[in-house]
Amino acid sequence: LSRLQIAHMLDSVILSCVELLNDKICFRTRLLDMMKSHLSDNLTLREFAEMLSMSQSTLQRKTNREFGCGVSELYRQLKLNQACSLLLSSDLKISEIAEIVGFNDPAHFSRFFKHKMKKSPLKYKEKYLL
Repeated sequence: LSRLQIAHMLDSVILSCVELLNDKICFRTRLLDMMKSHLSDNLTLREFAEMLSMSQSTLQRKTNREFGCGVSELYRQLKLNQACSLLLSSDLKISEIAEIVGFNDPAHFSRFFKHKMKKSPLKYKEKYLL
């Protein structure tokens, strides 16, 4: 009887671990997919929390735990990654790329890009395409 009880307890622990891991993967995937599909929309923490059906503080805490940064920083990083990709893989103008990643003002986009990448979008493109 005790072997059956131990086996049952171990099954319960393993199942709990699998469910926890699945929740983490699911959260990461859902948040990243959501952010990527709304790069041009400039959503707020509140809007992301509503879309994920959780409080803002829970979303911020889970994002910090899973990604090592807050929701806003993760969102900006995804925008920056998309901008870098578009700079290197397309013939789009800087103003078009700025709009795609949610910047209405190309000058603001260029300042943001330069601050993060330590070079302007044009210099970045020139450096990596030569």
